[in-house]
Amino acid sequence: MSTHSRPASPSKSPPSCSSSSSSSSSSLVRDDTGDVSDRPRLHAGLGWVDPRVCEVSSSFYTGTSVANFLKKVRVLKALGEESLLAFGPCSLEDRVYRERSATEPPFFFMYSCLFADLHVSLPFYAFMAGVLKELNVATTQLHPNSWASMQAFRIVCRTFRLRPLPSCFLHFYSSYPAKLISWQSLVSRAGSVLFKPFTASYKNFKENFFKVFMEPAGTRYFFDEVD
Repeated sequence: MSTHSRPASPSKSPPSCSSSSSSSSSSLVRDDTGDVSDRPRLHAGLGWVDPRVCEVSSSFYTGTSVANFLKKVRVLKALGEESLLAFGPCSLEDRVYRERSATEPPFFFMYSCLFADLHVSLPFYAFMAGVLKELNVATTQLHPNSWASMQAFRIVCRTFRLRPLPSCFLHFYSSYPAKLISWQSLVSRAGSVLFKPFTASYKNFKENFFKVFMEPAGTRYFFDEVD
């Protein structure tokens, strides 16, 4: 799965979430945006990125804002997985398509609405990781409505005790990458509509993203094994 790469964006007020959550938020947060001096230039060689994506910085620019979110919303799949991942704020220069520098630990960006609204959890289920890999998109490249369709498909399969497969899910959807990359949506194939859109117009998600760091024990959930 591609862990960080192309699209993303923001508006400036961390989301208000209602939810139960639990993991000790302060211990999960890396309150350090790091040294930006060695990072790749944001727009260098990225003519394929839609200008709208380039305009959006994150509303999560302090460790406190991330910790407060983690207090309200459950982001980890189960207790005991705190050793796999950590979470951190973004610098004001960060955009969701930014690749990490050589001195940064492995990380990717996530939109907070995926946890607060859609109850996505980490590490990803194999089904969701498989869909991202098949589409060759980063986590922030896929539009939240498409994440909602994935989540609905997974839950329906679980209800009927079926194994959700990326190939089965994508049988019902098409994607049409644009010349300039922004947020990619999955479109139902003609005559094969499984679910209505989660919302007709998903608002106020683009600026609400933060970093997810992979701890050494957690990299196996996100990287393919190399022989």
